[in-house]
Amino acid sequence: MEGKRFDVGAMFLIKEVNLSYGAKVLFKEISETIGPRDRIALVGSNGSGKTTLLRLLMGEETPDSGSVENLIMQLLDIYLRMESQ
Repeated sequence: MEGKRFDVGAMFLIKEVNLSYGAKVLFKEISETIGPRDRIALVGSNGSGKTTLLRLLMGEETPDSGSVENLIMQLLDIYLRMESQ
């Protein structure tokens, strides 16, 4: 496999995510795909949801609706299960 790269196509899939804290709406119907070669920057004022978005990506937060898939963790889980057999 020398010279070949493993490309999963997407690392994170964000689909129609909504998240609010009380009356404060942080995310309304956001959707995005983050690929293995993508570079992202989170810029915003205090309380705008930057850290919350990172927590959603890592599975530490759950959206009110929609879904966030961390494909890196899914691949790692599959690999670890295969190694333990």
